Amino acid sequence: MEHNKKDFFWPSYVDLMTALFAVMLVLFILSYFNFKKKKEELEGMIQVYKDDSQILNKVKANLKLFETDKEIFLYDTIYNRIQLAFEIKFRFGKFQIIQEEIESDYTQTTKKLDI
Repeated sequence: MEHNKKDFFWPSYVDLMTALFAVMLVLFILSYFNFKKKKEELEGMIQVYKDDSQILNKVKANLKLFETDKEIFLYDTIYNRIQLAFEIKFRFGKFQIIQEEIESDYTQTTKKLDI
């Protein structure tokens, strides 16, 4: 009888190790596919962020003119906007534009804007 008890341990131990190996193999396969799926999602997000950064860089490049040329543009901190640094005068109540009346304001404005 003792001979049977000793032989019973090793087959059960081998079965336990085989089951443990099978469980670990299944977990490895599941984690591999989950990580692969997550990697694809992150690569998609990287592409979206690259596109957004290109748009942001274009906007920043366009706004550099406003930041560098202080004679033409000012940043209004009260209203959070960019505005002209000088006033442009218009004549009120006139429906007809007379060239002589606006010539002086026009030349000053075009000199400041380099038109």
